[in-house]
Amino acid sequence: MGVHKFARPARDSEEERLLRKLAASRTVPRWLGQRAQIIALSWDCVSTEDIAEQVGLRPRTVRAWLRRFDSGGIGGLADLPRSGRPPQLSQTDRGRLVRLAATGGTEPWTLSRLTAAARALGIEVSRSQLRRVLIDAGVAWAEVPGNTCRTASE
Repeated sequence: MGVHKFARPARDSEEERLLRKLAASRTVPRWLGQRAQIIALSWDCVSTEDIAEQVGLRPRTVRAWLRRFDSGGIGGLADLPRSGRPPQLSQTDRGRLVRLAATGGTEPWTLSRLTAAARALGIEVSRSQLRRVLIDAGVAWAEVPGNTCRTASE
């Protein structure tokens, strides 16, 4: 049996409300929702092993996110800066793309239609880049018959 680690209690009701909202949200990046879910489950007295099983991570990783939250609060759940090329899309634009895909249209969204709609909103994004953003966010789009592209749910 592994080491049990629990997140520190919420500093106030606003912090708890915001974190639980992030954990349940379908519009935030999947990684942020998963990390918020780890903290919320910990507050509900779920063991690290059970949290790891529920969110699909190893217990050691769950404990690491609990420690990051303890020291940095909700801001500690964000990715640390990495070396390499800076992202071409801002988090704001990524959020706008996810919201656009979630709103739907008169017909099911395809990647081509979504790319054109994004460009009409002033977001310069390629079809493949949009695909990666939607997969990361867990958003599905329609598959056109005869098309070899996969949907995000595959």
